[in-house]
Amino acid sequence: MGSQAAPTTTYNIVAKLVSWGQDGVAIVQVLTDVPGAPFGAEMQARVAEDRRRLKMKDFAFWKTKGLRVTGAVLLRWAVIDPELGIVCKEMDVMRRTQKEGPCIVKPHSAVYIHAPETPTSLTVRHATIAVLGDAKRVKTIDECVAFAKRMIEDTSILGKASLLLTVADRSGRIEELPINVPEKADGEAVEKAVRGGIDPESARLMAKSSQGWWLVPMFDAELETDQYIQGKHNAQYAKISYGPVDEPMWTRTNAVLRGEFSDFILADVSPTAEPQDIEPRLLVDLLG
Repeated sequence: MGSQAAPTTTYNIVAKLVSWGQDGVAIVQVLTDVPGAPFGAEMQARVAEDRRRLKMKDFAFWKTKGLRVTGAVLLRWAVIDPELGIVCKEMDVMRRTQKEGPCIVKPHSAVYIHAPETPTSLTVRHATIAVLGDAKRVKTIDECVAFAKRMIEDTSILGKASLLLTVADRSGRIEELPINVPEKADGEAVEKAVRGGIDPESARLMAKSSQGWWLVPMFDAELETDQYIQGKHNAQYAKISYGPVDEPMWTRTNAVLRGEFSDFILADVSPTAEPQDIEPRLLVDLLG
């Protein structure tokens, strides 16, 4: 009998703990969306056995560390087994219990991790999240203004909000037009920023395009400062070239944010699928 080949694609799945099971297993509600584990599904989840581990850091282990029902976890390098449910290689706790504060997941997003502040450092501190799931096709400046007001209102809660107009036309030409919005901008200030940020030539090309351009909401936020999790961000940056600040490159992610006083911290920006989402791309490439 031939052996079944190991899956070549793994997923980083964010989930909420629903109930405890036996032998380090639990029932979770999926907060992201991957093949075989759709958003909102309640599934069995476990950490794969590995004899090389000194201690099995499964749900039973994290229960002793304060994880409770309503807590949120990240199931790293997970596959979907027809009988066992979600089986991951490693699990991180994003929030031990709902009482610790809000934990927000922005599925179907893209991340650009800013370069370390000094050339000799690997420590990364900030990232920009593009909320691809909230992007809209637009053909007129008036449409941009209407969508932008709601986009800025939503994303400014999470960090410094901005917008990007982008398109790839049939000829292969790519346009990217950043629109900067002042912090704490009201509706009038947002409209002024949008109308002032779109030049006449871009407006003409946008109106002539067959499907319109993409208007993408974005926000800047500080990355998790916990040294263990921060180390994963550092390794992620070291492994992936994100491009210069004026030409950022993006990877697909399900961004996890946790509330800290009146601010939100980016707790995780792991690639949605590995290795497929490791390779950085232009933002417009992720919008199709």
